[in-house]
Amino acid sequence: MKQQGFTLIELMIVVVITAITASIAIPVFGDFIKSNRMRASEGELMTAFQFARSEAVKRGATVNLDATNTSSSTTNEWGEGLTVWFDTDNDGNLDAGEELRLLPSFHSTLSLNGTNGIESIGFGPTGTTNMTNTLEVEVCDDRTGETGRKISILTTGVVSINTNFICS
Repeated sequence: MKQQGFTLIELMIVVVITAITASIAIPVFGDFIKSNRMRASEGELMTAFQFARSEAVKRGATVNLDATNTSSSTTNEWGEGLTVWFDTDNDGNLDAGEELRLLPSFHSTLSLNGTNGIESIGFGPTGTTNMTNTLEVEVCDDRTGETGRKISILTTGVVSINTNFICS
């Protein structure tokens, strides 16, 4: 009677081929995950800006979007989370119950830096901002020299994205 199965040599060849394939695929998969994480964070940030603008137009009043910068750092201002809020009592301060949307901190490998240290933006009833200059938020990860994202919010309230931004 003839035995069926794999020989030790055949099994070792399969193990070597699997190891070679894994050594090639794992670094590429890591970059794939980081790129997707950056795109997802950029989408969340854009959605928050667009939500704040549409809520301001819908309510006919100013809606604010603040970076939740809990540290004294001037980097990663927008990476520690966001709060979209409507000032119901017109005191200029975020009070309990005025939050419309909260976004938690972004992944620790990402940095979301704004221009000129701006950490807050208000959208008025016409959808325009309360800023005199364009706000740009650079979305980068821990890879240097890689293509990142730059989200721009014009004074007119229009939110756009540059997907060919090179992170430093």
